[in-house]
Amino acid sequence: MEYCLHLFVYDVHGDIDPPLIIANWDETHLQPIKTSLDRPDDFLGMATIYLTATQKEIRTTTPMALKLGRLKQSSSLYTRKLEIFATAAPAISRVSKWSQPFSTQILR
Repeated sequence: MEYCLHLFVYDVHGDIDPPLIIANWDETHLQPIKTSLDRPDDFLGMATIYLTATQKEIRTTTPMALKLGRLKQSSSLYTRKLEIFATAAPAISRVSKWSQPFSTQILR
């Protein structure tokens, strides 16, 4: 089966903000939900990898250019706590279909 692996890179400040995942085959979006009193995590970049599940374990190395953006006064110039959130979407996760049209009579 084919999968689309999405990798999201964040600069984490304090506790990790849990993500709200809006999943689609090739257009998955992540929206962090701020739950702590620390600064929100900074989104730095993402990568998408298409995989076919032919083995129990697959290892991959993915080059990625990060968008470091403007530094805030409270940001460290030298150290960053980077974390990657990965989510895989299967090629077929839902199949839907309308029925054939049919007529009915409603009795009063």
